[in-house]
Amino acid sequence: MRILLAVPNATMARVLERTLDGEGHEVAVSPTHDDVRKAIQAHPFDLVILDDELRGLSSTELTSMLQRLDGHTKVLYLTTPSFRKSEQPEEKTPAAPGARWTASEALATQMARRHDIHAVLPKPFSKAQLLSHIALLCGADGQRSSTLISHGNLTLNLAKRQAFYGDGKDPIPLSPREYATLETLIRANGRFLSFDELLESVFGRGVFEQRDAMESTMYHLTRKLRRAGMFITQRGDMYRIL
Repeated sequence: MRILLAVPNATMARVLERTLDGEGHEVAVSPTHDDVRKAIQAHPFDLVILDDELRGLSSTELTSMLQRLDGHTKVLYLTTPSFRKSEQPEEKTPAAPGARWTASEALATQMARRHDIHAVLPKPFSKAQLLSHIALLCGADGQRSSTLISHGNLTLNLAKRQAFYGDGKDPIPLSPREYATLETLIRANGRFLSFDELLESVFGRGVFEQRDAMESTMYHLTRKLRRAGMFITQRGDMYRIL
């Protein structure tokens, strides 16, 4: 697979290049937005790994550049944690209830909705996470609509409503309610959510008769995540995933 690394940090680019080269991929590195434009115009790529720290490129220019890619090309967008990120995007997307997105993630979500990018991977990330994203993005199904988000070693495929742990190729077997609960906890970004908040997120408003169903959902989700190596922290009727 031919991969373009649009990564300005030389050290990070070298590490990624070695990792991907070791997996048998053909890798090109472009550290500036001008280099990225030239590379896209000169060669077709199966995947573009785009770092949000690429300077001198507005969101409008970025969108325009990505739209010139071949239809089969996937885009993996690397986002910087908010404690390191001071820039704000030109456009802002309101966060979902309970979510604490970074500025970069909000911009990435906007572009994902337009299918300009196909997956978001927050930094820092492990080799397993990177390769898992690439496998999911560029697998045999070739689906362009897939949008991925990561939390630690957990990856959610939002389009297919599936969860993957580590570099596993098979999804964790979750019911629709269990997946909805897990996504709500992941989007809370480490913040505690009350049982009632989770209940409302999964079942909607005015459904207090569903409390038993929600308790059962939490029980089975906790057991399934524990078997995968991930834990839900409970404090009274408050829950979170770190």
